This record gives sequence, C-alpha cells and structure tokens, in this order.
Amino acid sequence: MTIEVLEQYVEALGAKLGVNVVKGRRETPLLGAKDEAAKSA
Repeated sequence: MTIEVLEQYVEALGAKLGVNVVKGRRETPLLGAKDEAAKSA
C-alpha cells in the first residue's frame, strides 16, 4: 500500500493522515497537517 492510497482511504473516512518520525524525544512531522502535530507536541 502506498502513502497516497492510505491517504485516500483516511480522507474517505473523514480524517487526515499524518506521518511523524520519532527519535528519542524529538518528533518531526513528515506528512500531513502540521497544525495537528504542533498541538500534540
């Protein structure tokens, strides 16, 4: 499954897909709504 297909599926459910990389205590958003990642940090 590609990220594009997963993103379409998630959007069809009425949600947004976000992908983050976590290394130790650092979390870096790679894909998705940056607003949502900032709220959870």
